[in-house]
Amino acid sequence: MPVAPSILVLAPPTLIDLLRARTEERFAGGISWFSLAAPPASADLHAAGVIVLINVNLDDFSQWRCRLGEHVPLVDMVAHGDPQQARQHGWMIGAGGPSGAVQAATRLLDALSPSRPRAWLHLGNASAGAFIAALLQRWQHQSLAILGWLGGTSSAQWAYDPAIWQCLTQSTLNQTREHAAHYLGLVENLPFEPAHPIPAPLQQVLPDQPHGLMAPATTLAHMLLSLPAVAPAAPS
Repeated sequence: MPVAPSILVLAPPTLIDLLRARTEERFAGGISWFSLAAPPASADLHAAGVIVLINVNLDDFSQWRCRLGEHVPLVDMVAHGDPQQARQHGWMIGAGGPSGAVQAATRLLDALSPSRPRAWLHLGNASAGAFIAALLQRWQHQSLAILGWLGGTSSAQWAYDPAIWQCLTQSTLNQTREHAAHYLGLVENLPFEPAHPIPAPLQQVLPDQPHGLMAPATTLAHMLLSLPAVAPAAPS
């Protein structure tokens, strides 16, 4: 019986204990956990069967790819969800990377996602998970900015100041487009081979390419670049 490859995980310090607890409860072994803030020695990194980066952005992913070299199997994963609820019910999980590397990390992806077979999505080639993680971080920052503005103004102004909403939305849209363009520059012409079948409802919205379906993350990036600018607020 073939031995499963060892999985070395690099996770954010704020999530590592919660993520590890979920895998332990699902009896997923052969996984070594390290904080992104304190990675292991280079020898340990290069000895791993596959390395999984969790919730890194595109720049961080590129730095890790350069550090490890192309010969080290690397998966960039995005984990999203309420931390306390996710420990019991699972995280929303997406993975980027070549099909073989993602398949090697399957027992980690299965353990972290909801308790059903393959309840995670192969988002695309390398950097797809980092792209989605960057979008989530950007949208979370916008939510915090909105809450900060609401907390600093009277409730009477909330519905009568469309300019502030336009400014916040346009800023987020501009940065989202930058992320999308950066991601597409990395993967635009690469063929995509999913590690497991794409769910049928999603297949219906993914465009065909000469070499197969377009990756989910690539489809989203093109959609974001096609969004029009936010219309200026009408003077009151």
